[in-house]
Amino acid sequence: MDLPMIIMILRKMTRKKNSADNNNLITINPNHNLVNLNKLDASKLKSKPLYIHHSLLKDKDIILKNYKFVSGIYLLHNTINGKQYDYINKLLRFFPFIALKNNFPKNKEFNTNSNNKPESSLKPWNITGFTDAEGSFVISVNKRSDYSLGWKVRSSFQIGLHIKDLPLLLDIQQFFKGIGYITVDNKANTAYFYVVKPEDLVTYIIPHFKTYPLFTKKHIYFILWEKIINIMINKKHTTLKGLNEIISIKAGLNLGLSKELLKAFPDIKQFSRPDIKIKINPINPDWLAGFVTGEGSFTCGTAGNSFRARFFITQHSRDLELLEAIKDYFTVGRISKSGSGFNYAVESYNDCFNYIIPFFSKYSLPLNSFKSYNYNIWIKIIDLMVKKEHITPEGKSLIFSLMSELNKYR
Repeated sequence: MDLPMIIMILRKMTRKKNSADNNNLITINPNHNLVNLNKLDASKLKSKPLYIHHSLLKDKDIILKNYKFVSGIYLLHNTINGKQYDYINKLLRFFPFIALKNNFPKNKEFNTNSNNKPESSLKPWNITGFTDAEGSFVISVNKRSDYSLGWKVRSSFQIGLHIKDLPLLLDIQQFFKGIGYITVDNKANTAYFYVVKPEDLVTYIIPHFKTYPLFTKKHIYFILWEKIINIMINKKHTTLKGLNEIISIKAGLNLGLSKELLKAFPDIKQFSRPDIKIKINPINPDWLAGFVTGEGSFTCGTAGNSFRARFFITQHSRDLELLEAIKDYFTVGRISKSGSGFNYAVESYNDCFNYIIPFFSKYSLPLNSFKSYNYNIWIKIIDLMVKKEHITPEGKSLIFSLMSELNKYR
């Protein structure tokens, strides 16, 4: 069955202005974006397409050959029961360069039909676990001569991932009711979900993490970040006292102060970080599934003539207690020092089969994540090893093939 999508090559594409790199962020013109296939009429588009391909798979070779370095690639597609993320996953797998040339700012969904909005597949604790792994609570203070105090304060919640996880970012955005926007950087192969409006941060982001609190030390940064948001909401950041308070709190965040801020505010004393005992136990399984989506790895390699399949999580030494709680939760594996951090690893394929796979069978990784794609390959390898087929020529060949697929998109 072919993908129910259309790919179009248009004459024009609009560019999103960005002071850092004006050529990396590409914005789809909303006049061409997200047309319902059921009533597709190309004549209604303001810019006529040069080419239309109704079948992505059938025309795959042509598309790869002719359009790999062409700007102006747009996707139009319908939805089935309001869901289309599986198709986007397949699209990224077949045509990753297409996604690199597209950006979805302030898009709440891949569908213009407001009466047919897809629901997020993510659970609240999934979001918190994934944020513990990949999210950031950011406060930027930049010199601006057009501001009364000479400084602009900006707050944001953001998650940055490889482009292959764009469908997951869209799902996260949908979980938060479509707020924020998503950008794609085609040089760095990254996609970012940003929430910057103070009212969105106060209405959606802060209440979520108060109800479903973070388990890593990031929880302390969230508390400091929230203090700054409250200062901004009350407009106190426009006063010198409020700005100094923000600089003091920002000094306690993980990135601290830039050289520019240290020079401009030499007398600022760092705000004392709250001495909070983060409640780690008991581990929430949905949180763990989200956390592993960001920080976990399912790998298989060779050691001599043997295969080595394992599951592991790496963390900074400040979150060693969390790794120990995860180890206690699974009841198998070991923790070892790794550079400035620690690894929790389950290296026995029997333990992986008896403990790790049953957990993720019950508390699944987000379906739109690339980690889920890798996990489904990995469990096939574990299954072959448990059945002792990895010692047969046919089994070895199959495992090498699966390993190639597992490592293909790293």
